[in-house]
Amino acid sequence: MDNCQLKITAKTKCDQTTDALLAMIARGEYKAGDRLPTEKELTEMFSVSRVTIREAIKRLNSLGMVTIRQGDGTYLNQTDANSVVRPLMSTMVLNDLSIEEIYDARLFVEVGNVRLASRNRTEQDVKDLKELLARMEKTLDPYVSEEYSLLDNRFHEMIGNISGNYVLSSTYSALEQLLQYYINTTNHSYETAKTSTFHHQQIVAYIEERNEYLAGVTMEQHVSHAKRALLQKLANSGKS
Repeated sequence: MDNCQLKITAKTKCDQTTDALLAMIARGEYKAGDRLPTEKELTEMFSVSRVTIREAIKRLNSLGMVTIRQGDGTYLNQTDANSVVRPLMSTMVLNDLSIEEIYDARLFVEVGNVRLASRNRTEQDVKDLKELLARMEKTLDPYVSEEYSLLDNRFHEMIGNISGNYVLSSTYSALEQLLQYYINTTNHSYETAKTSTFHHQQIVAYIEERNEYLAGVTMEQHVSHAKRALLQKLANSGKS
């Protein structure tokens, strides 16, 4: 019998069903207030038992993503990026991932985001990016590390939003939260901030030109540089 309570290495049918439901929600197949398919319909859709469906729905309910109305059905609550990626983040924390693994994943996510942003951006998006970049540049002299780091996070989140890909932007959010879980602060040194700002300037220029390739190459350089800087910072502080 399928059982969500069992702790096993391989994904159970319950895990797979929950993941599939989350993916459907992330793709926007169901909106806030929509009633999900009935238990019978879901068992046929996923070819699993009713026990598996009930346990999967209980998981979504425990995450606050759905409301179960006895005798009426299961309804989707208002969701955001954090609610969709929360299960992903929990799994990553339990697996005790390394900084290298997180940054390797972030590299592919961010390159994908910036390439799509270059393709889908509007004139207003470019204007907003330039305004944010100007605010970041102002924090360099005199350098205010906490403000710079907050604006840096906002810069990457904005690119994710411009990409128009909910799954990629949500995954970036989960990875960033995971870094914050492992590290109390990701404030940049002044030299790192200067290099990051140079990369940001190039990225915005390539997004404006709709140059997906060079935007992706520059983002790869940027994330790789951030990874090296963070690992060096941790090594210097004895937090390997």
